[in-house]
Amino acid sequence: MTLELPCQIDGVTGALIGVATQTARAGDIVVLIVPAPGGTRTGPHRLHVRLARTLSDAGLPSLRYDPPDGGDCPPASDAAAAFDGDLVAAARYVLGLQPGASVAILALGEAAAAVARAWPVLAGADIALSALCLIDPAIGGIELPPARGWWRRLFGSPSPAANGAAGGGATNDTPRAAAVDDAYAAEAASAWLELPQALHDTRSRLLLATGGAEARHPALFRLAREHRSWRKALRQPEAWLHLADADEAFGQPEHWRTLGGWLGRRIGG
Repeated sequence: MTLELPCQIDGVTGALIGVATQTARAGDIVVLIVPAPGGTRTGPHRLHVRLARTLSDAGLPSLRYDPPDGGDCPPASDAAAAFDGDLVAAARYVLGLQPGASVAILALGEAAAAVARAWPVLAGADIALSALCLIDPAIGGIELPPARGWWRRLFGSPSPAANGAAGGGATNDTPRAAAVDDAYAAEAASAWLELPQALHDTRSRLLLATGGAEARHPALFRLAREHRSWRKALRQPEAWLHLADADEAFGQPEHWRTLGGWLGRRIGG
């Protein structure tokens, strides 16, 4: 039986109003559904509500919450720290409802981008984490590092040709964010490149769900194909669900039901 209860979380920016979806049996994982900056706890086309109820059928309790303004105001350019603080407060609150559990973070679109950037903050707050579930993540422009040649992969050093290049050049081991003027955008790009390692450091899994044509997610598909850490993270069984005919909010019943069932299996598995 599913039980939904209103709750109030003491966030750093004010009271966060949420809904806790409980299950008949207590498990060892609880899901925190994060609103996008300027969004609401219901999500587009009530997707957060539908997913919370589907997850409860799989025995996974969850919490979804509003930002302090209830989603009525667009996010300010300096709101990142406030988002991070409220995210940590919500994670601690949900662990209080489920002592001894770990948290799986679920985020859609712009919320996914904000959580990817905030993941080290969660880790630094000693939150017990188990998975990051990204749905249609909003990824901006990212410059990937050049692929390493077979010589560097074998010996960990530049090839003879590279050694003969004028000036030696910079090594290509370290991922580089795109050269952009906006410092926040540069930070976000770096967060995407570093996310697989950040998840590995917290022993957390990456679960990725996307909908629509590949052209709708150009940066994401590039990461999945060309970035070594992303390829490794997505190599796990059923790590990526792609529904080519789904709309941006998985609004059709067959799509959100498929998405919710997949999340229930993978988060709880």
